[in-house]
Amino acid sequence: MIARPRTLKGELNLEQREKSAQGRSSKTGAVAIPARGSEGPPSHIPDSIWGQVRLPNPARVREVGTGGQPRANSLNSGQRRSAHLNFIGIDVGKQELVAYDGKSQRSFPNTPELEEFRAFLQDLGEDVTLTFEPTSTYSRFLEMLCAKEGIPSWRLNPRILPHLREMEERRSKNDRTDCQLLFLYGEKKGKGELLSEDALSSTLMAHLSSYFLIQKARVSFHNLREALSYNPLVPERISEKLRGLEENLRKKEKEEIAQAQEIVSSLEETQSSFKLLLTIKGVGKVLALVFLILFRKYKGASQKQLTALVGLDTTERTSGKSLRGKPRISKRGNHLIRALLYQGTLSAVRYNPQVRGIYQRLKEKGAPEKKARIAAAHKLLIIAHAIYRKGVPYDPSYSREN
Repeated sequence: MIARPRTLKGELNLEQREKSAQGRSSKTGAVAIPARGSEGPPSHIPDSIWGQVRLPNPARVREVGTGGQPRANSLNSGQRRSAHLNFIGIDVGKQELVAYDGKSQRSFPNTPELEEFRAFLQDLGEDVTLTFEPTSTYSRFLEMLCAKEGIPSWRLNPRILPHLREMEERRSKNDRTDCQLLFLYGEKKGKGELLSEDALSSTLMAHLSSYFLIQKARVSFHNLREALSYNPLVPERISEKLRGLEENLRKKEKEEIAQAQEIVSSLEETQSSFKLLLTIKGVGKVLALVFLILFRKYKGASQKQLTALVGLDTTERTSGKSLRGKPRISKRGNHLIRALLYQGTLSAVRYNPQVRGIYQRLKEKGAPEKKARIAAAHKLLIIAHAIYRKGVPYDPSYSREN
């Protein structure tokens, strides 16, 4: 099915031009409008009018419902940014990578070294840009390959792909269509960005993840023991067993933080930054590690970008008079860093005058506890970033100026 080209105001499409030419030639004998490609306007049409007439190209039509190759008026637009660049869209799965290079689709095993995929990239040459969705665990091998080999890439937020599918009018959702959409996105964006991996940040993040999971398990055992204590029919030995598990998990928490501190102390630069972050009132070892990981992983990020990276940026949903959503945080950043930062405000609100000031002002205005805590967490993030960036110890006057 071929759709007829749209006619905007002041335009003439091909069919109208042919009918107009036939009518004038049969009735008045006037000269028809020449086809695209003729040199200059005809003698009977003034230059001022001819400049406003845009004749459409009959070859540029829209294919509807093909579901396969990109359409002429889609994201691809039929023209590449650069003829010598090779773009590859990759749908990352647990077992395999499904790649599409604009011509054909291939599958490669998702192994630690990605041997088959490396060989495929070597055949293409150096000018290659990869586009894929970072799927946490499954995309780590591909991300490490891009970082080590210096391969430009675009890491597309998984929230964007469904919108691209709607724009392309793709009804199906499978590996084939996903890698094609990623290919179109990369081709439109052009040459990708170089990834950088910080081994220290990844190692510290692993210790913090373990610490967070152990802490959640300890709190769950504690809550269970408290609930059972109100039931006289439950034997005391069960409560004692749960109490022992709590103590073991508490020791494991301290071990994870101690091991992370040893890693930080192994490098003079990180040790100095870690000590500076500890000078902030209300910031302990765990929160100092959180800030150190965040600032090292996203070097050069502004305060606004860091706020978005932890999901504390404000979003709004309003439309006319029918939709009036309340502003709220996006929660689109790293949930672990956001959770630990939120926990850290309990101490900062008590001991840090700047954080306590913004918290109390919001509470006096009747703000909910969560809203005041979020504002306090954001203030603490801004203070920590200023300390890390400037490389100076904390003092109240410095935090007010920054």
